[in-house]
Amino acid sequence: MKKKILSVFLSFCLIISCFVGFSVTAGAEVIEITQSWIDNNTLLPGGTYVLKENVTLNHALGFSGNCTIDLNGKSITTGNLYITNNMPNIGLTISSSEPGGAIIGNNGIVDAKNGLNVTINSGTVSNIALWHGSICNVNGGTVTALGIYSGDNTINTVNLTGGIIRIFKTWLATRLSIRPAVP
Repeated sequence: MKKKILSVFLSFCLIISCFVGFSVTAGAEVIEITQSWIDNNTLLPGGTYVLKENVTLNHALGFSGNCTIDLNGKSITTGNLYITNNMPNIGLTISSSEPGGAIIGNNGIVDAKNGLNVTINSGTVSNIALWHGSICNVNGGTVTALGIYSGDNTINTVNLTGGIIRIFKTWLATRLSIRPAVP
């Protein structure tokens, strides 16, 4: 008898769900980056970040999951510090929803290593260094200098489908793919 009541109840629930529409939307949190926020954080967990003001790094900035950074027309000044991945095989996407967004500094500003997949969609990044099987996709924006280094028999890959790479330096195993931008 209990099985029959349970099956009738489940059938009823199935029928009701066909007529009642509902959806659950999990909104991803967007973290706003300010100077005080950047001064107190040395590691970005995976997520979406947007610059709310120009910031200057006073320490290296790492990330430990897939990250998207919207420069929002603002700049990150790094000096001799860098932004780098702390875990292998993750992604970093950089864009600027407003004109003028930039990551500015010296030396390997975005230091991509251990299979990092860096994607530049818009904005300017002054220097990217690829190491140990990493990938750089330039779909838009400007990379002022791109250095590719490998000494461990890994292949670094650059895909240029739009945007500009002003200076390109490479040492050892590099795969370069230049494709026309799709209108």
